[in-house]
Amino acid sequence: GIKAPLMIMRGDGGVMDIEEMRKRPVLTMLSGPAASTVGALMYLRVSNGIFFEVGGTSTDIGVIKNGRPMIDYSVVGGQSTLIHSLDVHVSGVAGGSMVRADNNRIIHVGPRSAHIANLPYSAFTDPGKIVNPKVVRIQPLEGDPEDYIAIECDGGFRCTITVTCAATALGIVKPGDFSYGNPESSKKAIEALAKELKMSVEECATAILNNGADTCIAVIEELADKYKIERDQITLIGGGGGATALLPFTANKMNLPYQIAKNAEVISSIGVALALVRDVVERVIPSPTPQDLAEIRTEVTDMAIKSGATAESIEIQIEIDSQTSKVRAIATGSTEIQTQDLSKKATMEEATKIAADSMRVEANQVNCIVQNENFYVFGSQKGRKQEIRVVDKKGIIKIQRSDGNAVESTTGSVRSVVDKLWEELSVYKSDIKITPDFYLCIGPKVIDYEGMSGLDQLHMVMDSELMTRASGDSVILIGAKNDM
Repeated sequence: GIKAPLMIMRGDGGVMDIEEMRKRPVLTMLSGPAASTVGALMYLRVSNGIFFEVGGTSTDIGVIKNGRPMIDYSVVGGQSTLIHSLDVHVSGVAGGSMVRADNNRIIHVGPRSAHIANLPYSAFTDPGKIVNPKVVRIQPLEGDPEDYIAIECDGGFRCTITVTCAATALGIVKPGDFSYGNPESSKKAIEALAKELKMSVEECATAILNNGADTCIAVIEELADKYKIERDQITLIGGGGGATALLPFTANKMNLPYQIAKNAEVISSIGVALALVRDVVERVIPSPTPQDLAEIRTEVTDMAIKSGATAESIEIQIEIDSQTSKVRAIATGSTEIQTQDLSKKATMEEATKIAADSMRVEANQVNCIVQNENFYVFGSQKGRKQEIRVVDKKGIIKIQRSDGNAVESTTGSVRSVVDKLWEELSVYKSDIKITPDFYLCIGPKVIDYEGMSGLDQLHMVMDSELMTRASGDSVILIGAKNDM
C-alpha cells in the first residue's frame, strides 16, 4: 500500500529514482556514509558542525557548513575518482574497536573490531561469565598484529575489551543509551588488563578512550582546516549506535560542545528517508560567460527533474574555480511528497534564542539586523567584529560567519550594494587583498557565493540568478570578511 516512489541514495547526499540509478549506478558509491550526514542535516536541522556516526567497526566523519554538506571527489582505495560524494572520512575506530597492548602500555585502539574478531564485548556479557579473567593476545585475522587483547575466563570463555567497554566502565555511557552495557562486566575485564599494565581500572579505561579519540581528532582537525571552519563555531554531532561511547569523551578532550542525535542508532535510515534529489554538472570552461552559466543551469535543472524532483522545488548553486577553470552547478530539489512541509514557523523570540545559542551569548546581546518573510538575520557585536547568523523561518541556521554585515535590497540595486560591501569587507594584509564572501537570500533560497576570484566574476554569477527575477523583488545580501 505504499504509494511513495522508489528512490535510491547517492554518495553525494541526494536521491534519484530507479531509472536514473540503472543508468548511473556508480553514483550510489559511498551512499552509506552520505546517508548519516544527510540525517544530521535534514532531521536534526544541523547547519554548521562536524557529524560523527559511530558504528561498531568504523566512524564516519563529515562536515556540514552553512546548511550544506561538503562535497569532494570520492577516494576509493587511495585513488581519487571523478565521482562526487559527500566528503566523509572513515576512521578505523568505533564502539567495537579492540585494544592493542604490550606489557607496559596501550599501543593502539582499532582498526580491528570485536565484530570481525567474532568476540563478544565484555560490556554486553553476563558478569557471571567473567570468572578469573586473564589477558591473552590474539591475531583476529591473518595479517593482523598479534597483540590484540582478548579476555579468557574459566571454562574457556572469551570476550574482549572495546571502546564501549571503556566508556561503560567510566560511566560515560548512561542507562537508556543504545550502547549501554554492564559496568560490572566492563570493569572486571578491564581490571585484568589494568593489572598487567600497572594501572587502575579508571586509568586503563581512560587510556583506551584517549587513544580512540586521538584517531578521530586528527580527522576533525584536518576537515576543519580544509573547510576553514572557525574553532569557536565547531559543534560535534553524534549519530550511530556507538555515539555515546566515543563522542562525549572526544568532545570534552577538544573542549568543544556536542550533541547526540535523537534516534542516533538509526540516523542513516532517517537520512535516506529525508534526502533531497541532487544532481551535479561540472565543466571545464576557461573564462565562463553568462551564456555558459545559463546553459549549465538548464542542464543540471533538467537532470534533477529526471531524477524525480519537482521543477518548482529546484535550487541551483554555481561554483567557479578559477585555478582549474572548473564550473560546477549543483541542483537540489524535493519530490512531490517531500514538498508538503507542515513544519511550524519559528517566532522572532525562538529565532533569537537559536542565534544566541549558536553565538554562545545571551539573547539580549543579539539584534535583528533585517528580516523578511523567509529569513531573520541576526548580529552580535564582539569587539570590532559583528557575528552574523541567518535563521530561516523553520528555525534552521543557514549562514554563520564571525564578522560581516547584512543589507536588504532589491534585485535591481544589488550591484551597487555588492560594490560597497566588497570594499568595506575586504581585508588588507601587507601587499595582499583578501576579498569577502557573499550570500544572497532570495525568496526562500540562500545562494552561496564563497570563493569568487573577483568582483566581475561575482557580478556575473549573481546575474545568472537575478536575471529570472523582477527588478523590484526584495533580497537580503550578506557579506563576510575573510582573514584566514
